[in-house]
Amino acid sequence: MANIPDKKPYFLVVDDFESMRNLVIKNLVSMGYKEYYQAGHGKEALELLERYPSISVVITDWNMPVMSGIQLLRSIRAHDKFKNLPVLMITAEIARSQVQEAAEAGVSEFLVKPFTVGSLKAKIDRILANPRPVALASAKFQQSNAVSSSSAKSNAIKAPNSQPIPNQPRSGSEPLALIITEDLQARMTKQADILVVDDVADNIDVLVGLLQDEYKVRAAKSGESVLKMLSTNSKLPDLILLDVMMPEMDGFEVCRRLKSNPRTASIPVIFLTAVDDATNVVQGFELGAVDYVTKPANPTVLKVRVRNHLTRSKAFSELQKQNQVMAENLHLREEVDRMTAHDLKNPIGGIINFTEMLLSDDMMTQDQKELLHSVDESAHSLLNMVTLSLDLFKMEQGTFEMQPSRIDLIPIIRKVLAEKNAEIDDKKLDVAFPSCGSGKDGEHEFQVQGDGLLCYSMFGNLIKNAVEASPSEGKLHINFTHNVDGRGTVAITNSGAVPANIREKFFDKYVTVGKKGGTGLGTYSAKLLATVQQGTIDMQADDGKNETTLTVTLPLAID
Repeated sequence: MANIPDKKPYFLVVDDFESMRNLVIKNLVSMGYKEYYQAGHGKEALELLERYPSISVVITDWNMPVMSGIQLLRSIRAHDKFKNLPVLMITAEIARSQVQEAAEAGVSEFLVKPFTVGSLKAKIDRILANPRPVALASAKFQQSNAVSSSSAKSNAIKAPNSQPIPNQPRSGSEPLALIITEDLQARMTKQADILVVDDVADNIDVLVGLLQDEYKVRAAKSGESVLKMLSTNSKLPDLILLDVMMPEMDGFEVCRRLKSNPRTASIPVIFLTAVDDATNVVQGFELGAVDYVTKPANPTVLKVRVRNHLTRSKAFSELQKQNQVMAENLHLREEVDRMTAHDLKNPIGGIINFTEMLLSDDMMTQDQKELLHSVDESAHSLLNMVTLSLDLFKMEQGTFEMQPSRIDLIPIIRKVLAEKNAEIDDKKLDVAFPSCGSGKDGEHEFQVQGDGLLCYSMFGNLIKNAVEASPSEGKLHINFTHNVDGRGTVAITNSGAVPANIREKFFDKYVTVGKKGGTGLGTYSAKLLATVQQGTIDMQADDGKNETTLTVTLPLAID
């Protein structure tokens, strides 16, 4: 039994998942702490703190709707009445930037999911033994507050007033770019290979003399010879200086052929011409040349232009290589995610089977059965997530085999709305969920041919987006229509028009705007899920009414 102080503490447990709140509360009760309140998000927690001044410890999740754990922590520290209240932050993520952010906000302790009863008890004992003021909490924050459930070992992190932790790059936060410094430019152009093409030997001698100290210079005296040279497996030049006026084949024709050949199309071409004619200049650029130099060439101008175009070409090549590496890494990550999801199904299935066996045991108490029901519910939710992840991968690969069945969309959408109830209430949205036909016993129903899990995920993503996009006191209206062509339509209308710049690519992968932490996968997966169920999905934005309507059409169930 824990050594409980004379004055028993009151705990406030904050988490948007009821099963996680129940788990923390059960752990607290097992330690002897039986006084507690619970909240589903940060805003509700603040209301409880105002209402019940007896609360002495806050245990909060990080990621929650309406108000996150870090926002709750900052609000507590900014409040005169309970600014020194101990706060234990629980999270499934442990990025260094998050630890730093929580430390600077004044967190008392930090605990990583999944955790053991022992690790939770150690945190609570430390908080109760030393309910530190906020100044000390953030100044003396240690990495030991962020231990995992599998180990009690930890490493100290630097306090916020010491050397700061470097910002970590975030995916999608900055465009991929190279900063061209003088040093980088020198390294990029070092030992570059330049090919000079001119039918006049004296011109070649002049150009070679100007450039040979900095570059490796080759020469060709005709268009035919340069094309023959580059058609072999010889090393391609990094840049070509090409005369326009040559017999038999002029520079324009040489350039056209170079640009039409995938092997040589990316080589920068600078035209050399004795004719300063705008028509020729335009023709050269249209063929793909990067620049023009008028003969006789000014040595300084020629060198600068050659160096600049070599730098740009090398930089572009480096960006292409980086993009290729990123694409390969993304493919590898998707493969690993797929294999991991596949391997997870067996242990999750084991958890479900063992839970069912224990639930059938008459020796189990009611409290134990309640816990087992929470375990069973969580395991089934996880199994659905893993199954959906595998199914989405198969859909992208075109290998998913759909097995439709008769499903009712009304309870599915009603469940999604119930799960988003906290955000809906917080924004005071006007929700309309009208009747759409009657089934047995007067219950409303909307029967379609599809898959229950796929429809739950699809409408979950669409309604989540609609709630997030709608402003306070906006609307969320859902309408059902039986069409004469044997298909049914579900229209979801929310306040707020989709920005014009993303409308055409609204359902593309990774497209998102204005949402912190948004992945751009919600609408993309929704389109996949609709298509694989022989359905369609469409988006219409109305700037005049300032609203957006998402329309999903699926085959109606056959009577």
